[in-house]
Amino acid sequence: MSRSPTLRPTLTAALTALSLLALPMAAPAPAVAAGQAAMEQDALWVDVIGHAVAKNSKDKPAARRRALADALIAAGMAGGVQMKSHTVMDKGRIMRDFTMMRAAGSVLRYDRAGEHWNGNTVEVHLRALVAPLHGTACGSRRNIVLVAMAPEMSTAE
Repeated sequence: MSRSPTLRPTLTAALTALSLLALPMAAPAPAVAAGQAAMEQDALWVDVIGHAVAKNSKDKPAARRRALADALIAAGMAGGVQMKSHTVMDKGRIMRDFTMMRAAGSVLRYDRAGEHWNGNTVEVHLRALVAPLHGTACGSRRNIVLVAMAPEMSTAE
């Protein structure tokens, strides 16, 4: 079986491009590292526990991941929470009540402190370094600018 002479340069170019894309991810930029160090000054260590229930023995690894996620959410909330609420009323009656709670802390890193199974229930113990969020976690909200022009109408003669 012979190889195409044009395939090798194309494959080499693709691998080179991939390695160049992966290079910036290998080491954090100095500005990112400086921002991380500034966040760690305000950070504190918290001990949290996450819980999950396994449906059966095959679900135990997934239950362990759910308990880890529960513990990480609890750690983020240990840094504080932001609450927003909206109530829709009609003629003095509450039609809809919506409350949103968002973690105001960011988990910088965590260490597993242990895991305990009691039947099908797992507890994951973590020690997490939590810093307050500076600004919004997802960036600023997008604004939509809509420009409407007056329609032009003409009649065919």
